[in-house]
Amino acid sequence: MKKKFNSLNVQIPIVVNTFIAVLLIVSISTLVQMSKKAIDKASYDGFATTIKGYATFFDSLVENQLILSDTYSSFTFVINYMQNRDTEGEANMLTVLKLMSAKNPYVKSLALVEKDGTILNNSNGDNTDVGKNVNQLYQDLWRKYDAVKKPTLSDSIYKTTDGKWITAIISPITSRTDNTYLGALLVVLDWQKVIDEVSSTAGEVLTHWIRLWVFNKDTLLVMHNVPSEVGKLAPAEVKTIVNNTEGKLEFQNDGMTKVCLYTSIKNQPWHVAFSMPLSFIEQQSSKILKIGIMIGVIGIILSSIIGFLYIKNIMSPLKVLVEEAKEMSKGKFILRQFKFNKYNEIGDIAYSFKDMRNALSKIINEVNETSEKINNAALNLTNGSDDLSARTEAQASSLEETASAIEQMASTIKSSASHSVEGNDMMIASKKAVENGAGVISETTRNIEEVYESSEKIKSITKTIEDIAFQTNILALNASVEAARAGDQGRGFAVVASEVRNLAQNSQSSAKDITLLIENIYEKINKSAETARESQSIFNDIQSKIDGTAKIMQEISTTAVEQQTGVDQVNVAVSKIDGITQQNAALVDETANYAKELLEQSENLKSIMTFFKMD
Repeated sequence: MKKKFNSLNVQIPIVVNTFIAVLLIVSISTLVQMSKKAIDKASYDGFATTIKGYATFFDSLVENQLILSDTYSSFTFVINYMQNRDTEGEANMLTVLKLMSAKNPYVKSLALVEKDGTILNNSNGDNTDVGKNVNQLYQDLWRKYDAVKKPTLSDSIYKTTDGKWITAIISPITSRTDNTYLGALLVVLDWQKVIDEVSSTAGEVLTHWIRLWVFNKDTLLVMHNVPSEVGKLAPAEVKTIVNNTEGKLEFQNDGMTKVCLYTSIKNQPWHVAFSMPLSFIEQQSSKILKIGIMIGVIGIILSSIIGFLYIKNIMSPLKVLVEEAKEMSKGKFILRQFKFNKYNEIGDIAYSFKDMRNALSKIINEVNETSEKINNAALNLTNGSDDLSARTEAQASSLEETASAIEQMASTIKSSASHSVEGNDMMIASKKAVENGAGVISETTRNIEEVYESSEKIKSITKTIEDIAFQTNILALNASVEAARAGDQGRGFAVVASEVRNLAQNSQSSAKDITLLIENIYEKINKSAETARESQSIFNDIQSKIDGTAKIMQEISTTAVEQQTGVDQVNVAVSKIDGITQQNAALVDETANYAKELLEQSENLKSIMTFFKMD
């Protein structure tokens, strides 16, 4: 029993039918719910539109009567009478009011009211209410009007002695000259006529279950499509919606759930509403729900029967394929011939199964051939790996010696580079010393040239002194001649002249000595200056050669450093090569091991492939 249940012939129909059943249930439920919501919404929207139509009717009715009342109270005959209170004016006023009352089908009577609310007269000649106060007859109306002093409709309705319903409007009468408040006009409306008209119209539209309400803020029913219900209070639950503009209310009444759709009237604190049992709205959607359930049950039964028979028919060839698969699992690839319908998936599976068997047979043959080749290749690979391992180890040993030699050479080049850098530093220091010596010689040359120029000036000065001494000598000679001519009187002057001449001669002689000395010094200074110039030229030449040598040393130092860097890089590269070679040696060893393992696996594969029995 358990094995039979595990059969696809049983499981697939169960799964498919279950899926179809669930799908049908979900689909039908969804469609029913959507249909129900659509029908309910359409029903509610239709009722809401009808309610708004009635609300518009009542708005228009109230607005028209308020406008007419304001017009009546503005008539000239009415204002003149309220101002003059004369008999002729009263007759004219009553005639006009009777005419207006006759033209307005909703007006029962028109009456003038004093400022304090006392009724003065009546257009229909009925003086029953004359002398009474409006506050007594229509208490809520007078309070409402007295607060605003503009055309006002009563919020309530009133029943007359003959059982008819009325309501009233009060409109103020004011002077046209100074707008003085003179009194008011009381318009009594025949509300029974409105009730009858609406009930008659609603009776053609509404069913037995639907109720049309118009209620005020006290939930008093001022309108009902069943006239006997007018003047009663709406259900208590309605009290909760009197301050709302529009909406929907569900409540319990008469042992059933009812729904109330309502909207407010603009010109009056009234609400228009439809009341009906909730089941009335839901009865159409309930029919659809029942039909949907019936269709779903029938669909599930039919789909289950058809699905079971069809799946059983198309699944029967799978038994043959299962038997063939069991034979293949034993390694027997010798299959019997079979014929299936090629035009469905089962036929495709069967012939694909046959192709798979042929493909597997071919693959197994190829695997046998390949395993033999792998076995031979693994054997060759093992031998080659052993030979490669020996050569790799020899190469690693040689490379290790090379790395050691390069490392030693790198150490030598590094030392040479260090010495070249030191020589370059010493050459730079020598260059600076020569530059300083050249500067000192240049300074000495300038000083000698300055001394040379000063000696030239001294020579010029001694020449001037020599000329002065010569002139002084001549002047002293002339003075001696003149003193001799003077005789005894000129002796003293002659002595002075003789001394002056001696001084002049001494000065001239000293000046000549100085001149000779300066010329000798001048000649030596000139030679010293020449020597200094030659020394400066030599130092400049030395400085130029030292600059060249410094450049060469700089290049040598740079080259040595570059060589050191290059050798370091070579050393690193050789070290890496050495490491890689060592790794290669290890990999070669691993490869040799893998080759041996591959050889063992290929032998094992050949043994395994003997399981398959081919055509």
